[in-house]
Parts: sequence; structure tokens; C-alpha cells
Amino acid sequence: TNYYGFVLAARSGMSSKSTVLTNLAIAIADMQCQSGRGWRSTEDTGTGVALKMNRSDGWDSYMRGTDYYDEGSLFWLDADTLIREQTQGRRSLDDFARVFLDTDGAKQPLVVPYTLDDVVSALNKTMSHDWSTFIEERVQTPQARVNTAGFERAGYTFGYTSKPIKSPVPDNQRRRAVWYSLGVRVAEGGKVVDVQRFSRADAAGLAPSQTMTHVGGKPYSLDELTAAIAATHDQGDDGKVHLSISGDEESWDVVIKHNAGLMYPVLQRQGAKDVLAEIFASKASSR
Repeated sequence: TNYYGFVLAARSGMSSKSTVLTNLAIAIADMQCQSGRGWRSTEDTGTGVALKMNRSDGWDSYMRGTDYYDEGSLFWLDADTLIREQTQGRRSLDDFARVFLDTDGAKQPLVVPYTLDDVVSALNKTMSHDWSTFIEERVQTPQARVNTAGFERAGYTFGYTSKPIKSPVPDNQRRRAVWYSLGVRVAEGGKVVDVQRFSRADAAGLAPSQTMTHVGGKPYSLDELTAAIAATHDQGDDGKVHLSISGDEESWDVVIKHNAGLMYPVLQRQGAKDVLAEIFASKASSR
């Protein structure tokens, strides 16, 4: 699963714990920005992939994309930490994997179809629980809020900080921060490519296909936009971002109320026990 992609990268030493945590924080923020999660389940993003392939751009976050990858990571972390908690650390998702992936000693790769019942059965062999309801609530039912129960159980809390994320492509992270802060995704030249429904940008009337021409009276640039958003952090309830917009042969000014500055996602430690450290610990035996 996608979850084990993170786990094995940390266990093998290919990725540091801090890098994995940063990537998981970005995944949570990206998922929370999918405003379509209020009406569309994670299961449907998997079964409905073909519907997205030939769809035109615009309002992508309201339609959701291939969210089952990152949602799957959060789901399995939830299951893993629940098993560890309920069994006082005696069992984990690794035990489930041994049961579920067992091929009776086969030496060659096999294609083994499975059903949801097979997954539930293997989970119950690992730890008795109402796994059918667990899956129904998290996968088959729309969830307006991202499932962070696994992180909370592991001793972490999700939030935002003004500290930029280190990246070999910092502009990509700054554009993401604009998305997290105002709910608008902006491409080169100020073109609006997506707007989160019910976000600050949506409330101000921004929509895909429009173009930001000015920020605070100055010609649009990513530097001007991020600086204007960052400045709201010190403005309290008076925080505003002033934009000039063009579209459909018209131009107009909008004001977006915002007082949280430029927002970057972060996972922070809380509580006495760091369960993620246990999950990410190397399984290699010492020689």
C-alpha cells in the first residue's frame, strides 16, 4: 500500500523520519483542500478514475482526483496505531500483512484476487474488531474532514506554520501555501486554475479561468502574492489581501479576508509516546 511506501522508506533509511513527516503533512493538507470530500467518498475516487480522464480542468478539488493513494496512507496508519494501542504493542499492521499476503510458501510471484471480506478476515485474525464498520466509515462514506486519528494516536498533531517547507523547488511549495491559505491555485502569469469551494477565495468570487493581474496595486507575481498573504499574519482581524482580477473581457477588484499569513502544513509531537518512531524503526537485525 501507499502507507508502506512511507514506512519502508523510513525503515530502510532511504528517507529520514523528518522527510516522511513533511510528506505526510503535505498529504493531509492536500486532502483537506479537496472540498469534494464532503460529497464523494474515497472509494468513489478509485472506482470513478475513468470519469476524470477526459474531464476538462476547473473545480478539480470539488470533483476530487486519485485521492485514494494518500487517503489510503491515512487509513492504514489509523488501523496500524489502533492495533498497536488495543494490543498494548503486541501486534501491528505488520502482522496483518503477514496474514493477508501469505501465499503458502509459493516461490514464484502469484496473482491472487481478493475481496473486502478477505481484508476484514485478515484484520480480524490480527485483532478482533468491527473492521467492516471501520472501513465503511473511512472509505465508503464521504468524510468532510481528513482522518488524522492515526497521527493523534501516534502522538502527533496536524497544523500549520509560517515556516517554509524546505524543497528543491521552493516555488512549488509557495504555490501550495497559497492554496492552503486562500483556497486558490494560481499558475504562471496569475492564471487561476482551481478554487476550493467554500474557501476564502470562493467567498470572494474567484473562479477557474480568471487571471490575477495585480496584487495590492502591483503587477501580479508569485513574490507579490505570497508577500501580501504573509503580511496578514500581523494584521489581526483587519487582515486582507487585495487583488485585481480579469476574465470574460472584464476587470474588477476583490478583497479576500485572511489573517493567518502564509500557511505551511506541519506534524508536531504531542504526548509522551512517539508511536511513529516505533513504526519507522529499522527491522534489520544487528550483526
